[in-house]
Amino acid sequence: MRPPDSISALRAMTFGLLGAAFVAAGTLYGCLGVSIRGAASSWAFLPIGVVCLLVGLVCALAVRRRRGREGRLQSAGTAVPGTIVQVRRHSFIRWERESFSSWPGQGSPWSVRCTYEYGGRTYGVDSGLLWKEPAPGLQHPTVYVDPGRPKRAWVDPDTIVLLA
Repeated sequence: MRPPDSISALRAMTFGLLGAAFVAAGTLYGCLGVSIRGAASSWAFLPIGVVCLLVGLVCALAVRRRRGREGRLQSAGTAVPGTIVQVRRHSFIRWERESFSSWPGQGSPWSVRCTYEYGGRTYGVDSGLLWKEPAPGLQHPTVYVDPGRPKRAWVDPDTIVLLA
């Protein structure tokens, strides 16, 4: 499974899988008539699963909208050079890419904050999740800017130099 490229994509995947598991458990318990000991009864799984699926759907729609905007910026936007001013590691997110457990924080993504100039003003934009560490040193990735709304921009992750 490919790692997500944004936190919204991670939320969509997490809530979607969680919702599917709860709906499956609720349907299974409802069809088989299995009772569960504890505070919640078996019928509670189904509504919780539906709510999780709806939250996942909203996040998935947000991801689709963002990807469409990024595609439009890449095809019709103005490409300007950006400057990486901050590199951030998201240690609260972990994605295992190997079949064995790694050291804490090894499977965590990175993101960069870039500044760019357009129309005589300086703006800032954050990249999506990068699954390899950006190379140290001054970098100038390509930033695609909407000429009508210069604050709307997208950092092309393919133009960021990453460590192997």
